[in-house]
Amino acid sequence: MAMTRFNFNGKKIIVTGGTRGIGEGIVRAFLKSGAEVFFLGLNAQKGGKLESELCSENFKVSFFRCDVTKEDEVKEIFDKIVFHAGNIDVLVNNAGGWENQQSVLKTSLDEWEKIISRNLRSVFLCSKQIIPVFQSQKSGRIVNISSIGSLTIVKSASSPPYIAAKAGVNALGRVLAAELADYNVAVNTLAPSTTETERLVRVRSEDQRKQMAERTLFRRLSTVEEIANWVLFLAAPESSYLTGQTISVNGGRLMI
Repeated sequence: MAMTRFNFNGKKIIVTGGTRGIGEGIVRAFLKSGAEVFFLGLNAQKGGKLESELCSENFKVSFFRCDVTKEDEVKEIFDKIVFHAGNIDVLVNNAGGWENQQSVLKTSLDEWEKIISRNLRSVFLCSKQIIPVFQSQKSGRIVNISSIGSLTIVKSASSPPYIAAKAGVNALGRVLAAELADYNVAVNTLAPSTTETERLVRVRSEDQRKQMAERTLFRRLSTVEEIANWVLFLAAPESSYLTGQTISVNGGRLMI
Protein backbone atom coordinates (compact mmCIF):
# COMPACT_ATOMS: atom_id res chain seq x y z
CA MET A 1 0.00 0.00 0.00
CA ALA A 2 1.35 3.44 -0.95
CA MET A 3 2.17 5.88 1.82
CA THR A 4 -0.26 8.79 2.10
CA ARG A 5 1.68 11.99 1.39
CA PHE A 6 1.50 14.92 3.77
CA ASN A 7 3.70 18.02 3.64
CA PHE A 8 5.73 18.46 6.83
CA ASN A 9 8.56 20.45 5.25
CA GLY A 10 10.28 22.52 7.94
CA LYS A 11 8.32 20.93 10.78
CA LYS A 12 10.04 19.60 13.91
CA ILE A 13 8.76 16.34 15.39
CA ILE A 14 9.56 14.43 18.60
CA VAL A 15 8.76 10.70 18.64
CA THR A 16 9.23 8.59 21.78
CA GLY A 17 9.88 4.88 21.45
CA GLY A 18 11.15 5.48 17.93
CA THR A 19 13.76 2.76 17.51
CA ARG A 20 11.51 -0.11 16.40
CA GLY A 21 8.05 -1.22 15.35
CA ILE A 22 5.32 1.39 15.08
CA GLY A 23 7.65 4.05 16.47
CA GLU A 24 10.26 3.48 13.77
CA GLY A 25 7.49 3.52 11.17
CA ILE A 26 6.28 6.88 12.47
CA VAL A 27 9.82 8.30 12.36
CA ARG A 28 10.28 7.16 8.77
CA ALA A 29 6.87 8.47 7.69
CA PHE A 30 7.54 11.96 9.04
CA LEU A 31 10.99 12.04 7.45
CA LYS A 32 9.61 11.04 4.06
CA SER A 33 7.09 13.87 4.43
CA GLY A 34 9.86 16.44 4.86
CA ALA A 35 10.05 16.83 8.64
CA GLU A 36 13.06 16.97 10.93
CA VAL A 37 12.65 14.23 13.51
CA PHE A 38 14.07 13.80 17.01
CA PHE A 39 13.42 10.28 18.21
CA LEU A 40 13.91 8.79 21.66
CA GLY A 41 14.55 5.26 22.85
CA LEU A 42 16.24 3.14 25.50
CA ASN A 43 18.50 1.11 23.23
CA ALA A 44 21.42 3.42 22.43
CA GLN A 45 23.03 0.96 20.01
CA LYS A 46 19.86 0.39 18.02
CA GLY A 47 18.95 4.08 18.06
CA GLY A 48 22.40 5.13 16.91
CA LYS A 49 22.40 2.58 14.10
CA LEU A 50 18.99 3.74 12.88
CA GLU A 51 20.07 7.39 13.07
CA SER A 52 23.16 6.65 10.95
CA GLU A 53 21.10 4.74 8.40
CA LEU A 54 18.56 7.55 8.06
CA CYS A 55 21.21 10.27 7.94
CA SER A 56 22.91 8.40 5.09
CA GLU A 57 19.62 8.82 3.21
CA ASN A 58 19.95 12.60 3.72
CA PHE A 59 17.14 12.88 6.25
CA LYS A 60 17.27 15.39 9.10
CA VAL A 61 17.10 13.11 12.11
CA SER A 62 18.62 12.83 15.60
CA PHE A 63 18.45 10.05 18.17
CA PHE A 64 18.51 10.63 21.92
CA ARG A 65 18.85 7.87 24.46
CA CYS A 66 16.18 8.58 27.10
CA ASP A 67 14.20 6.67 29.71
CA VAL A 68 10.86 8.46 29.36
CA THR A 69 9.69 7.16 32.75
CA LYS A 70 12.31 9.32 34.50
CA GLU A 71 11.47 13.00 34.92
CA ASP A 72 15.07 14.24 35.08
CA GLU A 73 16.03 12.46 31.85
CA VAL A 74 12.93 13.70 30.03
CA LYS A 75 13.64 17.28 31.08
CA GLU A 76 17.30 17.09 30.07
CA ILE A 77 16.62 15.60 26.64
CA PHE A 78 13.64 17.81 25.82
CA ASP A 79 15.64 20.91 26.80
CA LYS A 80 18.42 19.80 24.42
CA ILE A 81 15.99 19.19 21.59
CA VAL A 82 14.15 22.49 22.02
CA PHE A 83 17.45 24.39 22.26
CA HIS A 84 18.59 22.82 19.00
CA ALA A 85 15.26 23.01 17.15
CA GLY A 86 14.02 26.39 18.34
CA ASN A 87 10.44 25.19 18.18
CA ILE A 88 8.55 21.90 18.14
CA ASP A 89 5.47 21.24 16.05
CA VAL A 90 4.44 17.73 17.08
CA LEU A 91 5.01 15.36 20.00
CA VAL A 92 4.18 11.70 19.39
CA ASN A 93 3.95 9.72 22.64
CA ASN A 94 4.57 6.23 21.31
CA ALA A 95 6.81 4.61 23.96
CA GLY A 96 5.19 1.69 25.74
CA GLY A 97 4.59 -2.02 25.47
CA TRP A 98 4.43 -5.14 27.61
CA GLU A 99 6.04 -8.57 27.78
CA ASN A 100 4.06 -11.00 29.94
CA GLN A 101 0.61 -12.44 29.29
CA GLN A 102 -0.88 -12.80 32.78
CA SER A 103 -4.12 -12.64 34.71
CA VAL A 104 -4.68 -9.98 37.35
CA LEU A 105 -4.17 -12.65 40.02
CA LYS A 106 -0.74 -13.57 38.65
CA THR A 107 0.44 -10.01 37.99
CA SER A 108 2.99 -8.88 40.57
CA LEU A 109 3.01 -5.35 41.94
CA ASP A 110 6.44 -4.81 40.38
CA GLU A 111 5.10 -5.81 36.96
CA TRP A 112 2.06 -3.58 37.44
CA GLU A 113 4.12 -0.52 38.33
CA LYS A 114 6.70 -1.11 35.57
CA ILE A 115 4.13 -1.40 32.79
CA ILE A 116 1.95 1.45 34.07
CA SER A 117 5.04 3.64 34.22
CA ARG A 118 6.23 2.71 30.75
CA ASN A 119 2.87 3.32 29.09
CA LEU A 120 1.17 6.08 31.12
CA ARG A 121 3.71 7.90 33.24
CA SER A 122 5.82 8.42 30.12
CA VAL A 123 2.95 10.21 28.36
CA PHE A 124 2.41 12.42 31.39
CA LEU A 125 6.09 13.36 31.72
CA CYS A 126 6.71 14.06 28.02
CA SER A 127 3.47 16.00 27.59
CA LYS A 128 4.15 18.05 30.71
CA GLN A 129 7.61 18.93 29.40
CA ILE A 130 6.35 20.11 26.00
CA ILE A 131 3.37 22.13 27.29
CA PRO A 132 5.33 25.35 28.01
CA VAL A 133 6.83 25.19 24.51
CA PHE A 134 3.42 24.87 22.90
CA GLN A 135 1.95 27.56 25.14
CA SER A 136 4.71 29.96 24.14
CA GLN A 137 4.28 29.15 20.44
CA LYS A 138 0.48 29.11 20.67
CA SER A 139 0.58 26.07 18.41
CA GLY A 140 1.38 22.37 18.45
CA ARG A 141 0.03 18.84 18.25
CA ILE A 142 0.20 15.89 20.59
CA VAL A 143 -0.54 12.41 19.24
CA ASN A 144 -0.70 9.62 21.82
CA ILE A 145 -0.48 5.96 20.85
CA SER A 146 -2.88 3.80 22.82
CA SER A 147 -4.34 0.39 21.95
CA ILE A 148 -7.63 -1.24 21.01
CA GLY A 149 -7.18 -3.05 24.32
CA SER A 150 -8.07 0.21 26.05
CA LEU A 151 -11.53 0.11 24.45
CA THR A 152 -12.48 -3.55 24.40
CA ILE A 153 -11.13 -6.93 25.39
CA VAL A 154 -11.45 -10.55 24.42
CA LYS A 155 -11.29 -13.50 26.78
CA SER A 156 -7.66 -14.43 26.32
CA ALA A 157 -4.36 -13.93 28.09
CA SER A 158 -3.20 -10.33 28.09
CA SER A 159 -1.44 -7.74 30.25
CA PRO A 160 -3.76 -6.12 32.82
CA PRO A 161 -1.44 -3.18 33.58
CA TYR A 162 -0.96 -2.48 29.86
CA ILE A 163 -4.69 -2.36 29.22
CA ALA A 164 -5.29 -0.18 32.29
CA ALA A 165 -2.44 2.16 31.34
CA LYS A 166 -3.68 2.59 27.77
CA ALA A 167 -7.18 3.42 29.05
CA GLY A 168 -5.44 6.06 31.17
CA VAL A 169 -3.68 7.40 28.06
CA ASN A 170 -7.08 7.88 26.39
CA ALA A 171 -8.37 9.83 29.39
CA LEU A 172 -5.19 11.89 29.77
CA GLY A 173 -5.45 12.82 26.10
CA ARG A 174 -8.88 14.33 26.73
CA VAL A 175 -7.57 16.28 29.72
CA LEU A 176 -4.67 17.64 27.67
CA ALA A 177 -7.01 18.59 24.83
CA ALA A 178 -9.17 20.61 27.22
CA GLU A 179 -6.19 22.31 28.88
CA LEU A 180 -4.40 23.24 25.64
CA ALA A 181 -7.24 24.26 23.34
CA ASP A 182 -6.80 27.95 24.21
CA TYR A 183 -3.25 27.70 22.88
CA ASN A 184 -4.31 26.28 19.51
CA VAL A 185 -2.96 22.85 20.42
CA ALA A 186 -4.85 19.74 19.34
CA VAL A 187 -4.42 16.47 21.25
CA ASN A 188 -5.68 13.13 19.95
CA THR A 189 -5.08 9.47 20.69
CA LEU A 190 -4.70 6.62 18.23
CA ALA A 191 -5.77 3.19 19.45
CA PRO A 192 -4.59 0.64 16.86
CA SER A 193 -5.60 -2.96 16.68
CA THR A 194 -2.90 -5.62 16.59
CA THR A 195 -0.11 -4.51 14.24
CA GLU A 196 2.54 -6.64 12.55
CA THR A 197 5.78 -5.79 14.37
CA GLU A 198 8.84 -7.61 15.70
CA ARG A 199 7.51 -7.24 19.25
CA LEU A 200 4.23 -8.90 18.32
CA VAL A 201 6.06 -12.05 17.28
CA ARG A 202 7.83 -12.04 20.65
CA VAL A 203 4.74 -11.64 22.85
CA ARG A 204 2.09 -13.50 20.82
CA SER A 205 2.19 -17.01 19.38
CA GLU A 206 1.46 -17.71 15.72
CA ASP A 207 -1.95 -19.13 16.62
CA GLN A 208 -2.80 -16.04 18.66
CA ARG A 209 -1.80 -13.77 15.78
CA LYS A 210 -3.99 -15.74 13.38
CA GLN A 211 -6.93 -15.56 15.79
CA MET A 212 -6.50 -11.80 16.12
CA ALA A 213 -6.44 -11.40 12.35
CA GLU A 214 -9.64 -13.43 12.02
CA ARG A 215 -11.44 -11.07 14.43
CA THR A 216 -11.11 -8.22 11.92
CA LEU A 217 -13.40 -7.79 8.93
CA PHE A 218 -10.38 -7.84 6.61
CA ARG A 219 -9.01 -10.99 8.27
CA ARG A 220 -5.53 -9.56 8.58
CA LEU A 221 -3.45 -7.53 10.99
CA SER A 222 -2.65 -3.89 10.34
CA THR A 223 0.73 -2.85 8.98
CA VAL A 224 3.08 -0.33 10.56
CA GLU A 225 2.66 1.91 7.51
CA GLU A 226 -1.11 2.02 7.94
CA ILE A 227 -0.79 3.16 11.55
CA ALA A 228 1.90 5.71 10.67
CA ASN A 229 -0.43 7.21 8.04
CA TRP A 230 -2.98 7.93 10.74
CA VAL A 231 -0.37 9.59 12.94
CA LEU A 232 0.54 11.88 10.04
CA PHE A 233 -3.12 12.76 9.57
CA LEU A 234 -3.57 13.62 13.25
CA ALA A 235 -0.46 15.82 13.08
CA ALA A 236 -1.37 17.54 9.81
CA PRO A 237 -3.32 20.77 9.14
CA GLU A 238 -6.05 18.63 7.55
CA SER A 239 -7.14 17.51 11.05
CA SER A 240 -7.09 20.98 12.64
CA TYR A 241 -10.66 20.79 14.02
CA LEU A 242 -10.18 17.37 15.62
CA THR A 243 -9.16 17.22 19.28
CA GLY A 244 -9.81 15.18 22.41
CA GLN A 245 -10.61 12.06 20.41
CA THR A 246 -9.55 8.43 20.69
CA ILE A 247 -9.58 6.92 17.21
CA SER A 248 -9.33 3.16 16.81
CA VAL A 249 -7.88 1.90 13.54
CA ASN A 250 -8.79 -1.77 13.77
CA GLY A 251 -10.05 -3.21 10.47
CA GLY A 252 -13.58 -3.51 11.80
CA ARG A 253 -12.68 -5.55 14.88
CA LEU A 254 -14.43 -2.93 17.01
CA MET A 255 -17.23 -0.77 15.63
CA ILE A 256 -18.89 1.97 17.70
